[in-house]
Amino acid sequence: MPADLRPGDARHVGGYEILQRLGEGGQGLVYLGRSPTGELAAIKVLRAGWTHDAEARRRFAGELAAALKVPRACTAVILDADIDGDMPYIISEFVNGPSLDTAVKRDGPFSGAALERLAIFTSTALAAIHGARIVHRDFKPANVLIGPDGPRVVDFGIARALEATDVSRHTQIGTPPYMAPEQFGGGPLGPKADVWAWGATMVFAASGLPPFGTSGHFAALANRIAHGEPELGPLSGTLRTLVERCLAKQSARRPTVMELFQALVGYGEPPRRSGPPAAAPETVSATPEHVLPFYFVCDESVSMIGEPLDAVNAGLEALRLEMARAPAATRLCVIGFSGTAEVLLPLADLGVLDVLPQLRARGGTRYGPAMELLRATIERDVFLIKAGGGTCYRPTVFFLSDGRPNDESWTTPYRDLLSPAFSARPNVIAFGVGECNAETIRQVATHGAFLADHTRPVGAALKEVATALTTSLLTSRGKLVIPEQVPGFASLPLDEV
Repeated sequence: MPADLRPGDARHVGGYEILQRLGEGGQGLVYLGRSPTGELAAIKVLRAGWTHDAEARRRFAGELAAALKVPRACTAVILDADIDGDMPYIISEFVNGPSLDTAVKRDGPFSGAALERLAIFTSTALAAIHGARIVHRDFKPANVLIGPDGPRVVDFGIARALEATDVSRHTQIGTPPYMAPEQFGGGPLGPKADVWAWGATMVFAASGLPPFGTSGHFAALANRIAHGEPELGPLSGTLRTLVERCLAKQSARRPTVMELFQALVGYGEPPRRSGPPAAAPETVSATPEHVLPFYFVCDESVSMIGEPLDAVNAGLEALRLEMARAPAATRLCVIGFSGTAEVLLPLADLGVLDVLPQLRARGGTRYGPAMELLRATIERDVFLIKAGGGTCYRPTVFFLSDGRPNDESWTTPYRDLLSPAFSARPNVIAFGVGECNAETIRQVATHGAFLADHTRPVGAALKEVATALTTSLLTSRGKLVIPEQVPGFASLPLDEV
C-alpha cells in the first residue's frame, strides 16, 4: 500500500483500487486509482465531514455537470461518477504529467516554441470551456496539467454556467494571484475574468511568478492588482502584447478568448477598443495560398438524430486543432450544416466559425431565399477578412436542409456540380454540405474538406440548388454570368439581406 495513504482513507471507490493521494482541498480529496483491468484514474471524493452538507453536494454535482459540458480533448475525461451515494465521487482520466505550477517550479520557466504551444493550447481549451457556456473562475497554473498529448484544464469545482444566477457573487472566488480585479469586489464574473487569469498564468509560465507577485496580505495583493502595473518578465512580441491586453483593469478592454486564439494562430489581432473598425477587403487574391483536396464523404452508418453533444464538442476540438496546424492564411468554410441549438451554440461560440441564418425548406420548393442570401453574402465579401497582410475567406457555416426522407439520387449531381466550385476558391480549407454532427466535423478535421450526404434532399430539387450554388460561386470568381433563369435569384431583395 502506498505510504502516502493515511488511516481513514478509502481503499476502494467505484470499483477502483486506491493507490495514493494526488491532492486535497477544503472539501475534497483526490486519489490515484486503478481499475480491475489496470487503467489508472483520478478519483475525487467529498470528504467525510461534508457528505451530509447539502450545499457541498450541490457544488460537487455542479463540478461534474461543468466538466461534462467541456470538450473531452481539453480536460480530463469523466469516466464515472456517483453524486448521491454515501461517499460522492467523480472518476476521471488520469493525465500522466505535472501541473504547470509543478513543471515551472521543478524545471524552470517556459520559453520559445514551448511557451507558444502552451499559449495556443491553453487558449484553445479556455475557448472550448467558454463555448460550453462555462466560466471556470479558477484558471491558474495548478489547474493546467501538462499531459503527454498537450495541456488539459481541470478542476471545475467553482465553475459556473454563464446563465447561472450566482455568477455575480458578493464573496471572493478564485486564487488571489490569478483573480481579476472584479473578483475581489464580488462584482459580476464573466468570461473576461478567465481571460485575465489566462494572462496571469502565461506570465507565471514565462517567469515563474504571477504578474503582481504573491507576497503580502490579501488586501495588499488586491490593491496591487486593482491599481498597480503588472510585471511581465521575459514575455516579448505578440504574446506580450496579448497578455498586456488580458490584464487590463476593466474587463471590457480585454479581448475575448477567441480573439486571443485567433491572434495566436495568425488569424488576426484582438481588436483595439477605440477607433473605427478596419475596412473589409474588396478583392480576393487569384493565387491560392493553401487549398486542400476535395473529398466526397458518404457514411451510411452516421446517425443524424441524438448525436451526443460531447461527441460533437470533441469533433469541434479536433477541427480547431487542425485549423491551428494549417498555414496562417488558410481558413475553413463550411456550407450546408443543419443542426439543433445545442450544436449551433458551440459552433457560434468558437468565433472561428461565422454562422449564417439557418433556412429550412420543407418540401424542396423554397430554396430561393437561401440561394439569394448566399449570393448576396458572396457579392458583399462577407466571406472575406484580412489576415497577415493578405486576404482570406472568413470561415462560414451556411445552413440548408429540406427535411425530406432519404433519396440517393442527389449525391452525384451535388458532387459533380459543386466540386469544381470548391477547388476554385483560394485560401479555403473546405466547403461542405451535411448534417452538423460529430462524424461530419471529424471528416473535416481528418481530410480537410468534405461533402457529406446526411441531409438527403430530394434529387431534382437539390440539383436545382446545386446548379444555382455553383453558378453563384463561380460567378463571384468571374467565371460565369448568372442567368436570370436560375430559380431564386430574384426572390429576395438585397436590401433585405
